[in-house]
Order: sequence, then structure tokens, then C-alpha cells
Amino acid sequence: MTRKAAKQSFEEKLKELEEIARKLDDPSSPLEASLELFERGVKLGRELHQELESARLKVRKLMDDGRLEPLDLQLSGNRAVEKKD
Repeated sequence: MTRKAAKQSFEEKLKELEEIARKLDDPSSPLEASLELFERGVKLGRELHQELESARLKVRKLMDDGRLEPLDLQLSGNRAVEKKD
């Protein structure tokens, strides 16, 4: 189900999350398997949210000053925020 050795792209994570949601809709899935799937889905959801937040901040920065620089981000709660020195 997961590729731990190689970093998954955003699209691969999203596809895996969609597959997990489909499997969780199956009422015949055993409880333990469903809990494992749910846990993986929550983790993927958080990672996807963080990547989207990072992209949003980059777009905002580009729109503000017309140039795109690497952002030094940190996770605050479930949001990515730019680090302040």
C-alpha cells in the first residue's frame, strides 16, 4: 500500500488517500484493518494539507514581491508557517 523507501509525490499521496477512503467505505472490512487504514489516511491528510499550505505561502510571496525565494517553513499545529528569525 505505501512506498516508505521513496518519497511520494503530492499526486501519489492524494491517490493513496482516495483509495483508503474507498476501502473504508466497505462495511465488510475488519475493524483492525480499518483502524490502520484510518491512521494512514489521517497521516496522509496532514502531509497533503502541509504541502498545500506551503504552496499557498509560496504563491502569496510571489504575488507580494514578484519573486520566488525558498521559504524556511515550520509546522505550527497543522499549518506550515514561515520561520521568523
